[in-house]
Amino acid sequence: RDYQDVEQVFRFFEVEDFVSYSDFDGLASSILKSGADVPNIREKFVQFLRGNTAAPRRGDNALNSLVSAVKNLVVSPPAPAPIRRKVLLLDEVDVFFSDAFYGQPYLPSELLHDADGGSVTGYNLLLHVWQRRGSLSKSKQSVAVLREHMLTKQLLSKFPNLAFLLEAELYRILDSVSQFPAGRAPRFRSGEDAYTLDAARGTIVYTDPRTHVPTEKLSYGYVTAFTYFYECDRGKFPPATFREAGQSSSKIGVLPVCGALSYSEIPRLYAFALGMTGTLD
Repeated sequence: RDYQDVEQVFRFFEVEDFVSYSDFDGLASSILKSGADVPNIREKFVQFLRGNTAAPRRGDNALNSLVSAVKNLVVSPPAPAPIRRKVLLLDEVDVFFSDAFYGQPYLPSELLHDADGGSVTGYNLLLHVWQRRGSLSKSKQSVAVLREHMLTKQLLSKFPNLAFLLEAELYRILDSVSQFPAGRAPRFRSGEDAYTLDAARGTIVYTDPRTHVPTEKLSYGYVTAFTYFYECDRGKFPPATFREAGQSSSKIGVLPVCGALSYSEIPRLYAFALGMTGTLD
């Protein structure tokens, strides 16, 4: 809507093909995807998980080994041809400088696709955890049970280097599903219950607590995945939307965090950065 309000101005100056409009998270995501200013860490991270580089060593130097392995994939892009200098215009700049953004990281995560268009194995693993959540807990015992499950082994066969991160990822999954005790209301944390359902599109839309604006781009990771299952069980989504084991899903699956980009670094990627606001006290 805001873009349309000033589209005629862009056309007057003949720059409409060079203007993009997004919220802060969308901007951070597009910067990472373009690979122009920083490496496309999502793509490189998935390459690493698929085994396109040596698995990290286990032991005292395992973390350093993992970082080195990923760095080997994140090569510097070729010198680009001369391009137009970029200008960043920040509306509601006081929101950008609030504690919710400035100094905080954007944490991109990547749904691990094992089929074109979505996740099958990861979806089935989360569905298994959801259906058996009454017998699972955030414990070493439950992590061990899931680690040895057939679905986890299928996932590792597609993403062998996920083995290094597997225990931490299983803990994240178990921590999230623990917020959905069987037969009782969910124990949502701050912001996680501020959503509406678009049943026709099978989508959960959160209200961003930082901007108070509804957005489909906001996700709470595995909590969001289990919220989809929760709403399916309540009949809020058609039964076949997410409930069929074996189907490919573009929303539900194993979702590791693959990096971080500080919001405060974003203006440094532009030749000029200007801010405006009409709500500053």
